[in-house]
Amino acid sequence: MQNNSFLSPEFFSAIAAVLSFFTSVVAVYISVNFNKISIKHMSAMTLLEVENQINTRKSELDKVIYEINKNIHKNRISKKQQNRISKKQLKIFENYLNACKENYYNSLDRLCFAILKEYLKEDDLMGEYKTLLKETITNDEESFSVQTPYKNIIKLNNKWQKN
Repeated sequence: MQNNSFLSPEFFSAIAAVLSFFTSVVAVYISVNFNKISIKHMSAMTLLEVENQINTRKSELDKVIYEINKNIHKNRISKKQQNRISKKQLKIFENYLNACKENYYNSLDRLCFAILKEYLKEDDLMGEYKTLLKETITNDEESFSVQTPYKNIIKLNNKWQKN
């Protein structure tokens, strides 16, 4: 005679299996959604870090340009002051300016690379960076010639200017 009772061990095993299945489904659902949130968070952190690097390097570039302009302005005031800055000092300023520009442009190029490779959302960043890229290229055409190492800046700017 079969035991059709709800208290049988088979019944409890079936209930445990069903509960285990639903628990697994819920765990997978939570895990997938957590990963989506985690990926969004990581993208935001990456963007903030890149923007921080860009701002730091732009600030350093602005400082050296200020120092150069300040010293050039002083040189226009008097002959005595013109002699204060030697060609060697001007060369040091020029080298530092070039290093600052390179650091700044490398940061922008990495950001453009991340946007072009869809590591960061293009639509979210176009409004903020479209004008910056165009002005950067326009203000230093020599650095963005055909042989430029900053290909991602050029590529993204061309794409955005077509829109």
